[in-house]
Amino acid sequence: MCVSRLKQFEGGWAGLIVLVSSFLTWVCAFGTSVSIGIYNLDFADYFNIGSAEVSLIGSINTGFLFGAGPIAGVLMSKWSYRKVAVVGAILSSIGLVAFVFSPNVLYAYFFYGVLNGLGNCLAVTASQVSCGQHYVKYRGITSSFVISGTGFGSALFPIIINYLIKVYGWRGSLLFLSGINLHMLVFTLLLLPVKASSQIQSDRRLENKMKNRKKSLSDIYNDKSHEIKEDIETLGKFQIKCKYYLQKLKRNISTILNFKFFIFLTSTILFNFGYNAIVIFLPQHSIAIGYNEGTASLALTLVGAGLFVGCIIGSLLGNYNCKIIVLIIGSFGFGISSILIKVSQVQYMYMSLSFLAGLSSGLETAYLLTIACEILGDDAMAIGFGFVLFAVGVGCMIGPPITGYLVDNYQDTDYVLYVSAIVTILSGVIMLPYPLISVVKKCSRSRTSEQSTHPSQSTITLVSVITDMNEIHVQ
Repeated sequence: MCVSRLKQFEGGWAGLIVLVSSFLTWVCAFGTSVSIGIYNLDFADYFNIGSAEVSLIGSINTGFLFGAGPIAGVLMSKWSYRKVAVVGAILSSIGLVAFVFSPNVLYAYFFYGVLNGLGNCLAVTASQVSCGQHYVKYRGITSSFVISGTGFGSALFPIIINYLIKVYGWRGSLLFLSGINLHMLVFTLLLLPVKASSQIQSDRRLENKMKNRKKSLSDIYNDKSHEIKEDIETLGKFQIKCKYYLQKLKRNISTILNFKFFIFLTSTILFNFGYNAIVIFLPQHSIAIGYNEGTASLALTLVGAGLFVGCIIGSLLGNYNCKIIVLIIGSFGFGISSILIKVSQVQYMYMSLSFLAGLSSGLETAYLLTIACEILGDDAMAIGFGFVLFAVGVGCMIGPPITGYLVDNYQDTDYVLYVSAIVTILSGVIMLPYPLISVVKKCSRSRTSEQSTHPSQSTITLVSVITDMNEIHVQ
């Protein structure tokens, strides 16, 4: 019974395998990237560098993890999703192994920051798109499940890394971590393509389209219109390509110049500025205020657990028209949690606030794609989401080095909490006008509808006078 029902379910066995494989790929990729802050003190001693230089190792990695999405998109247009994901898994593992033997911090920037970050980006992007190919009706639920692997990995890996450091030291733990990360190769190999029948149908559709295009071109050449012939002869392949890319560039520029979308991108950069600074420096801050390494790892684990729960809650709230409001609540919640972490004196309160910070970040990140679609429309979804991922990468890359510079100058990790709280709250403040404007519009519409259905004869308002004058002017 269960087997027959599963076959009837959308995606079938292949879809289920791809769904689980994509989830585990996200667990490995983000678990490794988010947990690197546990090694900050070890890296500072080994490379003999300050907090700003150490934080740049993790920020470059996270920046490439999100910001290299366009590279993944280009490769997926040339290769299959599985090939891109497999290449990403191999690059990720090579970068992590080579990072262990880095003689100086510049090699660490390249091997872990660039190579591992780029490999993780290719793997997670291709796995997400591959999963979306198997599901149409349940695409929203499956997408949320795959993305929740971010929080699950962020919660699981700090516990594993803390144990490995105690047993094998930081170098040995990184080698074990690279072995765990190599499991992404198995998961990406399980990204099965869609059914062959649907591929054959799509190929036939493409062949029919090419035949129709050839017919239309022959009709154009047979036409005796000199103007059309001259245009076709003068426009070479190079000119056609230049025209195509210029149109694409204009489309991208028009997307950025959308004021509402520009504010949304700014809010995304600010939030991820503060979020990644907290993730990178939270273990170091925990040790600085007197907690041991196990407690510091537990705080980071609770941030990841909160992120996992926040993504689930966000997916459940997706059916309601309150996405921007939830995003603002997440921004405010993360900023307030960062301030309260500074003043908390009891351990259970410190851990609870770490979980709340992760929960708030999950609420904030749950609707990045859907909000971009609401602002730009479904036609510009791919371009808009590419810019959103780039904004996430920019925020993650610049946040830790700037806050690390403050830590080096003032020898106090509290400045990380202060700056993160300010920028994340500011990211929510600049988004406040949009729900307020929508509420005002709804109120005005309801008032006008009430006046049209139940006009008041005893009162004359300014709105009614203006509407009457407009009607007279139109007549």
